[in-house]
Amino acid sequence: MAKAIWTGSTSTDFNVASNWAPSGVPANGDTLLFNDQAVNSLLVNTTQAAKTFDVFVDRGFAAYAIGTQANPLKPDAFNSIIFNASNLVQSFFQAGSTNIARAVVNSASALNNGVVLQGTLVQIVVLSGKVGFAGTPTISGRVQVVGSTGSSPSELTIPSASTLTGCEFYVEGGKLDCSSDLETIHVADGEFIINGGMDITGRLEMTGGRTWWDAFDNTSPSTVALAEILGGTFATRKERTGRTLTTCNMYGSGSVDFRIGGIGMTVTNPIRAFGTNQPVFPMGTSYAVTI
Repeated sequence: MAKAIWTGSTSTDFNVASNWAPSGVPANGDTLLFNDQAVNSLLVNTTQAAKTFDVFVDRGFAAYAIGTQANPLKPDAFNSIIFNASNLVQSFFQAGSTNIARAVVNSASALNNGVVLQGTLVQIVVLSGKVGFAGTPTISGRVQVVGSTGSSPSELTIPSASTLTGCEFYVEGGKLDCSSDLETIHVADGEFIINGGMDITGRLEMTGGRTWWDAFDNTSPSTVALAEILGGTFATRKERTGRTLTTCNMYGSGSVDFRIGGIGMTVTNPIRAFGTNQPVFPMGTSYAVTI
């Protein structure tokens, strides 16, 4: 397996040998390196059937793009995508017939959806930079949003109708905005936003940070089956109807704040408070609390 460095010295075409160093169109299994040798974006003949690549995008690859929304870099599969560029334009990656086994984004950029992924994914780690999806992805592994660096926020946005099966979700900083049903999520820091009428079918577990249960109205109901609040704040901030909280337990420094939006909520079981904090509800509501 060889290393192919993109220069784009002749054109923006993947299939032109002189655009690569050493000269030659990358073969199946090669590692594609994008760095400060580039003088062009990669935009043409980006579909590479029957090939699997590792991709490493260095910070020196700053002013150029990899693919477009209509023509993403699209081999059959990616073993890994490591994206470190301080990108000024969006880059697009799509797994063709298989998957993106691992994508790690550490981009020193605040560009909205600076890295766009598409297809089936196994592992996503967002260290910094804003990551989005084209279409509705299928995710079957670990999703981790770690934090923000300076002016480069760490953000991941998961659209509605995505398929999230057997995933492990961790928010350790930055922001995860999710509009699709998921099973279990762990929030230690940063922000997790429950959006788009999504359900948490398993468990929301918080040791820090903040979860905003925005959701939609009763045309797109949203249910949290179990909330274990050991730290941080679980809160609503919009007046919505159609939210159902089945079971919620508060421990230690964890807090629950439903002052804005709590009137239209259904709390199936009494909230249990095992620490000194008590849940906060709107005036006039009669939600039960067990101490």
